Amino acid sequence: RAVDNGHTNASFSLACMYSDGDEVSRNLRKAAHYMKIAADGGVPKASLMLGMILAETGTKKAAYEAFVAAAEEGDQQAMMMAAVWQLKHMKRNDPSRNVSIALQWLTKAADQGHEDSTILLGDIYFRGEYGVEKDAQMAVRWYEEGAERGSKICQYYYGFALLDGTGVRRNSEGGKKWILKSAQQNYRPAILKMQTIQREEMRAEGGSDGD
Repeated sequence: RAVDNGHTNASFSLACMYSDGDEVSRNLRKAAHYMKIAADGGVPKASLMLGMILAETGTKKAAYEAFVAAAEEGDQQAMMMAAVWQLKHMKRNDPSRNVSIALQWLTKAADQGHEDSTILLGDIYFRGEYGVEKDAQMAVRWYEEGAERGSKICQYYYGFALLDGTGVRRNSEGGKKWILKSAQQNYRPAILKMQTIQREEMRAEGGSDGD
């Protein structure tokens, strides 16, 4: 009854119930219907959630439009989702596909400290994916920013880059420092890398003693 009276918060709650199958049978069509009411009423996160629901139903164009609407409201997760939709879900010959716009959304989210966007930007530039020219220096720039903000994944990648001198001047001590920071946050690849580094250092010390 509250929904019928135009209560957008009630619409959001009902949409979540249908989306999750909480106390009702799961029904994504109804979930999208009520989430659209909530989004049109300005309920925070409703546009993002609408995009998620529509994406699950395979309604790609409408999902992208919902992500863009949420991104324009300032939602960092939606900025990333709008970018991902451009890069991964639109065909290369789709006239609405625009890699530059995708990078703009990712950059905006990353500049605001969104961890997943920062990692994705680094990965795209490091690998040269989705038609973006490979740029190790740009990749390392984003990994460094994420590392400084405390991202254990960025700390690992930035540390690795410093160890190898990929996209940045080689700095073994700096590389170990950042990988250790990542390992201290229980990031398993960093833990394994630190173990390898320590074994190599012990062997080197043993060799020096033998000389």
